[in-house]
Amino acid sequence: MQAFGLHLFLWLIAVTLSVKEEACRKATLTLKTRRKTVKFTDNVTLDCSINGTFTGLTYHWHKDHQTDWGESRENTITIPFVTESDSGQYRCAAYTSGPYPVAFSCQSNAVKLSIQGLLTATLMRRDQRESVYIGEDVTLVCSIENSYTGWKYRWFKDGYSDRYKSNEHTLTISSLNTSDSGEYQCAAYRDGPYPVFVSTASKALTLSVHERKAELQITSSHTDGRIFEGDEVHLSCNVDGDPVMWKFELYKTGNETPYRVEMKKKFTISPVTLSHSRGYRCRAVKGHLHSRFSDPVQLHVLGLSLENKIRLAISGLVLVVLLIIVAECLWIKAHSTFRSNEAGCTTG
Repeated sequence: MQAFGLHLFLWLIAVTLSVKEEACRKATLTLKTRRKTVKFTDNVTLDCSINGTFTGLTYHWHKDHQTDWGESRENTITIPFVTESDSGQYRCAAYTSGPYPVAFSCQSNAVKLSIQGLLTATLMRRDQRESVYIGEDVTLVCSIENSYTGWKYRWFKDGYSDRYKSNEHTLTISSLNTSDSGEYQCAAYRDGPYPVFVSTASKALTLSVHERKAELQITSSHTDGRIFEGDEVHLSCNVDGDPVMWKFELYKTGNETPYRVEMKKKFTISPVTLSHSRGYRCRAVKGHLHSRFSDPVQLHVLGLSLENKIRLAISGLVLVVLLIIVAECLWIKAHSTFRSNEAGCTTG
């Protein structure tokens, strides 16, 4: 009799457990993201599914040991702009709605959510010029890995962010001055009542703003560089950065007003004379902008070279011959006129 009672008791326990197992429907929790690795500020969706179609249920969401982490009437819940604090183990369960909810499903499997750290910001210049100069414009571009959009940006120069303001991913600094030289960084942040940085500060980008320097070079047609009276001389004003649409000014040493102004950097003196022997300097200008003056360069003009003397002698000889020919022609013409007049008088 006691053995029968024991068997009956065990059978009742088994039936009870079986009924409970059937009543406890299986809930499956899945993690939905747009990529395998969940990164800082991604949007993450948790999906709690139960076999079959059911309505009027409430879904309870658990995180780690927080059984009241969240509640929704939908079987999905989205965590926007996740941060490292959202990392953890998540579970879900379905309950009946009403003032006295009853568990409709078992607790789901656990899903682990691991959030990688802050996004990486990269700062670069839009153009790749080696040097930038006073008066020019420069644009800095702050790129966030995986082409994130919608963030706002903070810009830093030498560790401070109080001078350069731009919410965009680009920062344009116009009319550069030497005070704009320094170390630049950028970072992206999510705007709102409590702004949160979503990226690290970029590596520093060094911006060096230079003053344009000028150098004056004198070239001669002679291989030894000597310049003789009567030669053609070229003075080239070479300016850093090869500025376009700038004027080039040539000055005589000691003068404050330009001796020559050209839209190109080369000045030509032809023919050069002894009076051109002196110092010269140059610079480039554009509106209120200008380069430094070049160091003075001395132009030494020598007396006539043998070549120029021969050329001058030949020119003089040709001139004398022409004068003789012209004089002879005039004499012949005058003599002919005189004889014609004399013949007329005799006939009369």
